[in-house]
Amino acid sequence: MKSIKLQDDLFLVGYSKENKNIVMASFAAHLAMGNTILCKAIRSKTIEQYLLAVISLYRTHGYENPMLDSSTKRSSLINDIILEQKRWEEKPNRREPLTWPMIEYIQKSNTRNSTHKSSLQNAILDWFIIGMYTGQRLSEWAQEKGKILAKNRDGRPTAFIPSDINFLDKRGAFIDDPLRDTNNIYSVNVQWRSQKNGVNGEIITFSRNKNNSRCPVLAFLRVIQRSSDLLKSKAKSSPLSVYKNENCEVKYIRDTDIEFYLRLAAKNVYNIHKLDHLKKWSAHSIRVGACVALHEQGFSGIDIRHRLRWRSDTFLDYLRNTIKLAEKHSAAHENEV
Repeated sequence: MKSIKLQDDLFLVGYSKENKNIVMASFAAHLAMGNTILCKAIRSKTIEQYLLAVISLYRTHGYENPMLDSSTKRSSLINDIILEQKRWEEKPNRREPLTWPMIEYIQKSNTRNSTHKSSLQNAILDWFIIGMYTGQRLSEWAQEKGKILAKNRDGRPTAFIPSDINFLDKRGAFIDDPLRDTNNIYSVNVQWRSQKNGVNGEIITFSRNKNNSRCPVLAFLRVIQRSSDLLKSKAKSSPLSVYKNENCEVKYIRDTDIEFYLRLAAKNVYNIHKLDHLKKWSAHSIRVGACVALHEQGFSGIDIRHRLRWRSDTFLDYLRNTIKLAEKHSAAHENEV
């Protein structure tokens, strides 16, 4: 009797057509997220092959196709999953994520003029650390090459300025002069004055990380110090993403600067030499990296949306197949007999 019960469960005996469709659509979505034998993402055609295998199994045992709806057509639920996967496959310019190993490579390497604290490499490094926590978009912190300083309708820069960053002590009280009172800094409030999601003025708090090399609070503090040193009286109204080049000129970080360091790190960390592959790292890789990092740590969809400021589930487009996820997947089955 037990074997019969298991067989009934397998073939969803007693389920309505609608419920069978839901189960099979869930199976298709599960596959689309990379939950396959090889623990890797697959294309829509491969998903359809999986579904055909299920149909074949059902027919072999004399059961009806579980993917047909009441009108004997393939369920729209399943069609939607397949179409969404096709859309994702055809989506241009999917970016690879910034990762902590890439940041560690930049920390340890000596490129361009990296000897002084205000060099481009050190400035980029701070913003990459910040980006792994905040997932900031290019317009929110840097500039595009060949364009003048981007500004909002109110005349202020679209990129972060000093008033967007406020440091707090452990009680949550504001620190008036963080550059002089660094020992009491415990967290930082970051304000997005203008956002793509329309929630302007949103504030997200980030606390200190015991690993100083990965601490967003200390990175923001260095950014504030660098801006103050280089811009002097103009610092309060100017974007924070500044550096001093080899000619001792003060410059703003631009998308081409970001791409240079991302691709340099990707090339050396992941042994990638094909230009077409390296081009998948761009300024948007920072936001992708922040999303992937939280996903790897097991953050819920709601938490990812909140911490990285999404108002829908579009963050799912940013998830990637990674070694850490594969390891967690394997670990989940370690104790199974």
